Amino acid sequence: MAESTDAVVVGAGVIGSSIALELVRSGLRVVVVDKFGGAGNGSTSPSSAVVRFTYPTIAGVNAAWESRHCWEAWRDHLQAPASEPLAAFNRCGVTMLDVDFAPCGMFT
Repeated sequence: MAESTDAVVVGAGVIGSSIALELVRSGLRVVVVDKFGGAGNGSTSPSSAVVRFTYPTIAGVNAAWESRHCWEAWRDHLQAPASEPLAAFNRCGVTMLDVDFAPCGMFT
C-alpha cells in the first residue's frame, strides 16, 4: 500500500514546525520539507526569541498576551517528557527609554 500525505509544510522553523504539530494533532498525515539540514536552522536559528507586548496595534498586543500563556505551559502543550530539554520562558522585565531623538509613540 502506498503512503499518502494530507499536507506538506514548507519550512521547518518556528512557524512551519508549529503548523505541522497542530495539523498532526488534528489527525492529518504531514510532511515537512526544508532547504536546510534540520528544524530551526533557517531564520529561526538566529532569532532573539523575545516575547514582548509592545506593539503599535491592539491586535498585536492581544496576540502577544495570548502567546504568553502558551509559553508558560509550553512543555504541557508539546506533551514533552520532563527529561526532554526545551526552550524556556524566562521573565526578565523590560526597560524603555524616552529619548529626544525617538520619543515614545513616535512610530504609532
